[in-house]
Amino acid sequence: MTAAPETSPKAPMVSEPPRHRPPAVTAAPAVTVDDLCFTARALAQTHPMTEAAHRYRQRCHRTERSRQPAPEPADWASTALLVGYCLRRAEEQQAGTEPAESEGDRLESGSGETGAAPVESGVEPAGTESDDLSDAIAAVAESLRTGEAERVTLLDPAVVVSALDRVIATE
Repeated sequence: MTAAPETSPKAPMVSEPPRHRPPAVTAAPAVTVDDLCFTARALAQTHPMTEAAHRYRQRCHRTERSRQPAPEPADWASTALLVGYCLRRAEEQQAGTEPAESEGDRLESGSGETGAAPVESGVEPAGTESDDLSDAIAAVAESLRTGEAERVTLLDPAVVVSALDRVIATE
């Protein structure tokens, strides 16, 4: 024979304070080529360059204009350099690794000026920050040319290289 369950008076309900629950872990959405290109192009319109990067771009533009029979290829290359720079900034934002900027290293929006002394005859003295920047850019370009993009990208190299190809091809 089975014993009947004991019936006892129910204890009064005491409300417990809500427990803190950690947020549900979700996978971050994959960054697409479209995402990076859109962000890079939008950023390119806001004068995003540091003073050093701006000076480097100006130097490259002057050099290319003096080498080319027409100014348009230098203008195109300068725009491609700007959008490529912005693509890297977009990549840094997506990866959450934006570099800290030095005080006064950002150009004032809309100014187009760096505040640096003009360079006579378009040639900067040897041993300047431009030399360091040129060396770093050459190393990145070499990695991209030799198919070793994973050495220099923060996101999926296939996505970053495709975005770079797209922004350069459409400028």
